[in-house]
Amino acid sequence: MDKTNIEINEKLNQSDSIEEFYSDTVILLTEATGFVGKGLLEKLMRVFPRITAIFILLRPKKNQTIEERFKKLVDDPVFEFIKAKHGSPIVS
Repeated sequence: MDKTNIEINEKLNQSDSIEEFYSDTVILLTEATGFVGKGLLEKLMRVFPRITAIFILLRPKKNQTIEERFKKLVDDPVFEFIKAKHGSPIVS
């Protein structure tokens, strides 16, 4: 087992909850524009407010730039609850 796995296991053993485990962490999320990715991103933002940052890896598609795909993602209705509660925590 490498050092990273040992550190993760130690943090899991010391944490009383999943929210505490994710506090002050940075997450890289791929496939965030898909159905499951949007749901995961929304859940992470809603349930774990102490996550330091979530980085989203996007790539251009045939007819859409990265910027257009990002705008479409943040304008998705799934994020309305978060925007209503916290303003707009989604920044580019």
